[in-house]
Amino acid sequence: MRTSARFCVIDRPFVVWSDDIERDNKRFLESVDSFFYIRAVREFIETHGGAGSESEGDEDQDRKDVSSLARMLWHHGAETLVMLLGAYIQAPDAVHAYVLKCRTEDATNIARSLLRQKQPTYNRINDVPFTILNLLRGIHLCAGWADFEDTIGKFERVLRRILLKLADEKHRWEYNSIKHGLRATHGRFALAFGIEETPGVPAPPEKMEMIGYSRDASFFDVAKPLRNATKAASKVNFRIEKVAVTWSLEKVFCELQILSLLLNNTVSALRIAAGAQKGSVAFKRPADAEMWWDYYFSLHVGSVPTASMSIVLDARDLKLPGAKDVLASYRRNSPPRQG
Repeated sequence: MRTSARFCVIDRPFVVWSDDIERDNKRFLESVDSFFYIRAVREFIETHGGAGSESEGDEDQDRKDVSSLARMLWHHGAETLVMLLGAYIQAPDAVHAYVLKCRTEDATNIARSLLRQKQPTYNRINDVPFTILNLLRGIHLCAGWADFEDTIGKFERVLRRILLKLADEKHRWEYNSIKHGLRATHGRFALAFGIEETPGVPAPPEKMEMIGYSRDASFFDVAKPLRNATKAASKVNFRIEKVAVTWSLEKVFCELQILSLLLNNTVSALRIAAGAQKGSVAFKRPADAEMWWDYYFSLHVGSVPTASMSIVLDARDLKLPGAKDVLASYRRNSPPRQG
């Protein structure tokens, strides 16, 4: 027997075929490891003592190591959650197929649509005002919590914060820099301003005024076009922009836990939509909720969220080589070195 399911990822249409689509969808939903991120946080805390301390030296390096892993998982978890939210909206009967066809750029666009509270043209959700709050209400309809509206409101605040960062290109650059070639480093961030009394001589430390500081930050390079360069010239010529993104490692730990809870709850709602009995799936929220939420919302993030620095180069002042010039430079070189 052949079965199929029709669905869209944003506005791209697909049809998935199988001998049993319903079975495949249920198997996928049952296989999703929603609590992976919570276990990762526990491992960080048990193995590395959490986030380390304010001291320099080995503990500071330990915090940097944890930061690389935690930030990578944060991006991974946020992207995964957004893809599953997209499936909940557009393809609840073919989640397994939706996530295979949902690209990274699709996840970014889904995040932006959610922030704009713009319902996708092609959707399979109830005809109610489309907001993040209503989306979360629908997902948690069978949760049965006494403080339902309060919990959903807090989930909405955290989810909105996560979506804002996922939709920000600087955070996507950070994720790519961590994934590819160890291009990102982590540590403290400080931005200070001081006037040079003598041109070319930096202002002394006592004359500098602190603008922003963060205990945790990611630093990475981004390729950017030269000013006033043509599209053709920009395919070959570029400059390097140094970018910093600030955050709180403690807050990242908390958000990894929220990502796990929201993933679990979204999967639970999808399993009910696929035919599971309401009592056979669980909807989770933070334990010791009042204390947990108070702690999360009290955590401070740096006053300068992002910073970019680069030399200013105008293509009109430069003689830009083309692709042929670059290739010719190899022909003029001596034979390649051995070894």
